[in-house]
Order: sequence, then structure tokens, then C-alpha cells
Amino acid sequence: MDEETKPAPNQPDTDAADTAGVPTASTPETAATAASSETLSAPDTGLTAAPEEPAASPAADAEPIEDSPTPAEPGQEPTGAGPAPVMVGQSPKPKKHLGWLWVVLAIIIIAAGGYVAWSQLHDSSSTTTTTIKDVPLLRVGSLDGPIGPDYMFPNAQATSLSLGIDLQVFEGLAGYQGQKLVPLLATSWTNPNKNTWVFQIAKNVKFQNGDALTPTDIVNSIEADMQNDGWNTYTSTIASIKATGPNEVTITTSQPNSLLLNQLVYCLIFKKSADGTYYGTGPYTVDTTKPYTDTDTTTKAFEAYHGGSPKTKSVHYHVYNSIADMTKAYRNKQIDVYSSYASAGNVGPAITRTEQEPGSFGLFLNMTRPNGVMANEKVREAVAYAFDRQDLVKQLGGKYSPTQQVVPKSVVGYDASATFPGFDIAKSKQLQAEAGYPDGVPVTFLYIKGLQTDPPILIKQLQAAGFKVTDDGVASPDDAVAQTKSGSYDIIGASVFSNYNDATDVFATLLDSQSSEFPVYDNPQFDAMIDAAQQAFDPATHIQKLQTIDKFIASNYLWIPLRTNADTIVSAPSYNVVNNYSLATTTISFWQVGQTVTTTQK
Repeated sequence: MDEETKPAPNQPDTDAADTAGVPTASTPETAATAASSETLSAPDTGLTAAPEEPAASPAADAEPIEDSPTPAEPGQEPTGAGPAPVMVGQSPKPKKHLGWLWVVLAIIIIAAGGYVAWSQLHDSSSTTTTTIKDVPLLRVGSLDGPIGPDYMFPNAQATSLSLGIDLQVFEGLAGYQGQKLVPLLATSWTNPNKNTWVFQIAKNVKFQNGDALTPTDIVNSIEADMQNDGWNTYTSTIASIKATGPNEVTITTSQPNSLLLNQLVYCLIFKKSADGTYYGTGPYTVDTTKPYTDTDTTTKAFEAYHGGSPKTKSVHYHVYNSIADMTKAYRNKQIDVYSSYASAGNVGPAITRTEQEPGSFGLFLNMTRPNGVMANEKVREAVAYAFDRQDLVKQLGGKYSPTQQVVPKSVVGYDASATFPGFDIAKSKQLQAEAGYPDGVPVTFLYIKGLQTDPPILIKQLQAAGFKVTDDGVASPDDAVAQTKSGSYDIIGASVFSNYNDATDVFATLLDSQSSEFPVYDNPQFDAMIDAAQQAFDPATHIQKLQTIDKFIASNYLWIPLRTNADTIVSAPSYNVVNNYSLATTTISFWQVGQTVTTTQK
């Protein structure tokens, strides 16, 4: 079981471990070294030389012996210019010319040999090619379980890994390519008005049982999703869906919803057979001939997939109990790919990719508590100055990154200027005094003992800043939920993630009086801002409205972000892993993952 189970859609995660943060790991790179050859010219000898050739040996740098005056005998003055005296036993000049010629011939021979070697290395007929080969079996490790049949579609959605497997078997009308929303089972869509969506459905798409996809299948599937308690969060604004043409479906919403496409990614389309089997249109099916348990699941390629034959033919998923166990399995070549919230040191040859999770861990400040202190803005600001985020991350084992932003840069609606104050105890105490509490503000901190690890650290930091903290640790999540509903607390910590790679649902979950799981804020102005962003279909306008909300939260200290999380994906160097966004994590598109092989041929 993962140290942290990801929150259900649109629900803050109060689970203790929040196992998703990691310092960015470095990515090994392969350096290509190019050899260069220097062309040397033959010396000017006064003779007709061989054509200039590239040289491959230092010997080609040797200079020929030039015609020069004969050196004098010891004790004798040099004769200078003119014929040298003929000595007994010494051949006259012709022998000297012969030596010179041998040197020239040696140079030519060496240069020719060098050219042969050079030409072999630089033969234009030699080619280097890189191909992506099929992978018979890819073994994947994760800490995020369980993943058995009880946690797969159409049953309850429990973990991000089980959803990741679902998205390999089933598909929606739209999907993600990286972090970009793209057509999938729909080829295009139009909006005759803000409550109507008309989708053109892709042709020549087959379910894994061989049946062709039809608009009726789309209608039946989404109507079933609307009745499924585990999945109907994605259909909350759908009023009706109808087949309106041979390849057309029309969805009518109860209100304008600019996030409908993001939600339709997870409205999975299926065909149910007579024996109760659910078939999708995705690149894989679950291989039920292999162990199908909470810790092990295997999928096999659907060769008639409309995107093309999957490069990876089978994927086996295994859930590990710890990072250490999973890292050891990778080093021992028992798995090929794994994801975790932290590195366990040297894993050997690998490519690592760090993906920022779409949210943060922070503090809800209860501004609706009768006679509560958080209605005072100076108190909220004093809380913001009280926390040493670097120390918090350090005490949590360095698994996370400190943050002063409500949503990270990866989420649509992020605004770099919407930041919260840093650590300043003196400023915090000053603000408490200005708020009317010179001896410190009394606050109640609600959390789950033994499950949430941040609050004990944060309580000490608040106390160091002068706050009088009541440690309200409860024994179970049920107790925390009951006390949250009663509103008898001032501070509670939780992680909040975007379900749709868009800040709208984060901001609504945090503070919207109609949809927040924590009723801490009741401001019609804020609710109207959320509604306006959700009704803005133009991307530029949508982003502008989200950034306005982001600044509003920061400038009024309505939520205190503390740390953010990231997932690290580690893979063997030869695998070209492709990541796509999905629900607070990344989904690896295994059907596109092949093995990179480089070959050189002459």
C-alpha cells in the first residue's frame, strides 16, 4: 500500500504521508564525440609531388632532407656555398640525392596509407541508424496500490496507478498528449452555445472484442458513467447526451462548463459483453491469465488499436512496499521502469524524468467559525509569516519542495506574482499584536495523529512565532471528518490537486462555498469569480480570470501553501518513455514505448 493514497477527485487529501515529493534528479546524457581529420600539404621539393592527401599518422609530419652545404670536419671551417670536397670512401652528391628521394617516397607511402585509413573511417557508404524496436515485456514498479479488479473501472477508483491502467484499456472523447488536451475518440467539437457541445466521432475505431465504435456506444457509456458513484464526478454538469448523426453526439450541460473536455477524458467509453466483460478502445486489455491481484496486474497489446500496433506488447505492474525495495528491484534488473516520490540514491544506468504534481500541501484557515480568529486578515497574514518551509521539508526527509504558490507552474492559471510571504517571526509577532493579540493568537490545529506528519512540525513553528496553539490531534479520519463538519477548528492541513490540469477545480475545492470539502470561506464574490472562470471558453480569458483568483487568494491570505510534490519516473536508458498528464500524476503511454537501438553499417 502506498504511503499516500491519492485523493478522490475534487477531494483534498488529508492522508499523512503525501508520498509524492522528490528533489529533481539529474538526467544522464549520452555524449557523441566527433573525430576530425587535418589535411596536410606535401612540402615544396621542387619536384612534382603526389596530390595532397589526408594524413592519419604523425609520421606524415616528417620534413624531407633538403639540399644544403656539406658540414665541415671537426676543427675545419665550413666551406659555405660551392662543391664539397670529395673524400676517400665517400660517394659524391648522387648518393645524397638518392637518400632524399627515399624520404620523399616514404612520405608518399605513409600519406597513401593514411588516406586508406581515413577513407575507411569516413566511407560515405557507412550509415548510422536509430530504430525503435518492439518490447515483448515491460516491467513496471510502483508504490501506488492496490491495483486489483476491485480498483479498476468500472469499480471504485482508488489510486492514480489503477487509473493509469484504466486509461491504457479505455479511452474518452478527448485525451492528453503531454499536458496538452487533444481529440481522441472525438475528432472535433463545436459549441453552438455555452451549454451545448457537438462532437464528431472518429471512424474505424474498434473495441477490443472487434465491434466498431458507434455514437450509441458513446451515449450508453457516458449515461452509465453518470450513474457510477466512482466516476460521476466527471459528469456532474452533463444534463443529457444524444446521438444526433451517423458519427455525431451532442452533450447538453446544466450550466456553462469550460472544463467539460478535461472531464470527458475520464468519462470512459466501453462495450459490455454478455458475460459481463468490459471492453474498451485502448491499446491494451487486462491479461486475466496472469496474476490479477492488488499487487500485480498484466496487460497485453490490442493489435487492432486505432492508434497503431503497440510497440510494447505486454506490461506487468508490481506494487512495492517501499522505495528501497523498488530501487533494489531496478538495480537487479527485475523491473525496467518505476515511479516514486523520492530517489533512493544511485540506481545505476537510468534516465530520470521529474513531473511536477498539479497541486500543493497547505493550510485551510477556518474563516466561518463563530467568533473565530481567522476572520481577521492580520491574523491570517501572521500565520503566513510563521512558517519555515525549508525546515519543514528538511524534517520531512527532503522528499518535497517548499512552495509559496497555491498551484505550480504546470497548472493552467498559475501566476508567478501570486506568491505568499516567506518566514519572518518578527513580522508574525508584530501582526499578531496589531490584530489585538500582543501575547499571541490562540488557534486550534486539527489533524489526524500518527497519520499526518506535517502538523506536529507546523505546530512547533507556530508556537515559536508566538501563537498559542491547541493541539487537536484526533485518532482517526472519521473523527477528523466529523470535527471538520462541525467547524470547531481554526487550522487544518491537506493536499489539494487539480483533477483537470486547470486551477479552477483547485480554487473551488479550497474556498468555494458550494463545492469545497472544507467549509472555511463563504464569500459570494469569490463564488462568482469561480463561476466566471468556468464559463470562460476563450483560453486567454479563462487564464486571465484564473490568475485574478490566484492573486485574490494570495493578497487576502485565504490559503497558506507550504510544500509541493513531484513524481520521478526512472527508466532503463534504452526505453523511450512517453508521459501524459492525468489526475495528480503522470500516465505513461506504454503503447508508444519501444526500445531504442542504434546500429552502424558499412
